[in-house]
Amino acid sequence: MGEWLIDKLYRISELACRCLNPDCTAGTTVGDGPGEWRPGMIEFLAVRRRILNRPSYPTSGFRCAEHNRNSGGSTNSAHKRGALDERAADGRQRFEAVFASFLAYLVCNGLVAEVVAAEWFEFALDPNTPDLGIGIDSKFVHTDFGDPELGERRPALWLY
Repeated sequence: MGEWLIDKLYRISELACRCLNPDCTAGTTVGDGPGEWRPGMIEFLAVRRRILNRPSYPTSGFRCAEHNRNSGGSTNSAHKRGALDERAADGRQRFEAVFASFLAYLVCNGLVAEVVAAEWFEFALDPNTPDLGIGIDSKFVHTDFGDPELGERRPALWLY
């Protein structure tokens, strides 16, 4: 087993189960078997990191059944199937994570070329692009253009 799970984009230690069992190997390989990351999810993570063009570190990844149970995860948790990704983010970082995830989804499903997705991502973050803010509530979605004179830094995504 090498140090990298995806072409020097993710270290195994970033994505593997973080339980305290030294013999646990959940999330250290890619495949269709139990305890393995799904190839489609690994492709998605790689594309998204390339679109972000910078490191983005997971807060939670693969979990063995025992770790998932101890963490309060559901019986059919995506954590146990290698079909998830969680990252800490707020404001601008949340916008970047959601937008890059959406673009990576389009790339992985053959709907847009990765180079085009990366250009769209850079356009959205360019300081000369009109600022977009998106607020999400359980009953509505708020969108606005921020006002730099008021200190509103956009793009941003927030929760009510």
